[in-house]
Amino acid sequence: MSSRILVKIQKDLEFIKTKLIVIDNEIEDISNDLHEVRPEYIKKIKTLDNKGKFSSFSSVDELRNEIEHV
Repeated sequence: MSSRILVKIQKDLEFIKTKLIVIDNEIEDISNDLHEVRPEYIKKIKTLDNKGKFSSFSSVDELRNEIEHV
């Protein structure tokens, strides 16, 4: 009796493992689609680079300090 239960548990775990792999792959595909930038936005970004000054900050505190001291 216990060997049947163990076999059932093993099959269930294999099923879950397979489903998790499928889910992980689908999430990765969705993530890749979400991070894709449309060509028209790239053009807009390039025009902004020529018109304005942009700064990058390594932390929120650094950004806050810049904003407060302008």
